[in-house]
Amino acid sequence: MPQVEELRSSLAPLDQFFLQVALSFRGLFQAPFALLGVAAKYLSDQGFANMLRSSMSDDDKAFIFGHANNAHFFRRIVRESFAQGSHGPATDAMRCYRDWGFKLDDIKYPVQIWHGTDDHFASFRFAQYKHRVIAGSLLRAFEGRGHLHLVTEYEALFKDMQTRY
Repeated sequence: MPQVEELRSSLAPLDQFFLQVALSFRGLFQAPFALLGVAAKYLSDQGFANMLRSSMSDDDKAFIFGHANNAHFFRRIVRESFAQGSHGPATDAMRCYRDWGFKLDDIKYPVQIWHGTDDHFASFRFAQYKHRVIAGSLLRAFEGRGHLHLVTEYEALFKDMQTRY
C-alpha cells in the first residue's frame, strides 16, 4: 500500500505547489483561486480553457476542445463556483491538502469511487489508495478517461445508486 508521502509525490506540479502553500502559508492560499475566478469571469470560453490546457489529460482536452459548448459549460461551472468570491473554492480546495480529522479506514459506510485512469487533476493513484483503505469500497475505473469525463456519466451514476441503495 503506498504511503501518503508517495501519493503526494504523484501530484501534478501545480498541486504540489498548492500543497506546500496549504501546509505552510495558509493565508496566501486564496490568492491563486481569486485569479482563477477572475479568469473564468473575463476570459472567453476558449481563452479560459487554453489557460488550463497544460493541466488537462488528452481525454479532457478532447472533451473541452472537441465541442465548443463544452468549453462554455466548463467556464460557466467554474465562474459560478466563484460567484460569491474565492473564499469558498479556496477553502474547499485547501481541504484536499490538509488533514480531514478522520482516517479513511474509519469509514464503515458503502462507498463508490468513480475515477478516470488518466485524470491529471486528481491522480488515479489516490482513487486506488482510497479503494484499498476504505473497506468494502467499490472502485469503478474509466480506462483512458480524464477528470471531466464523469460529466457524461451522471445518468449511469444515478442508475447505479438506485440499484445499490
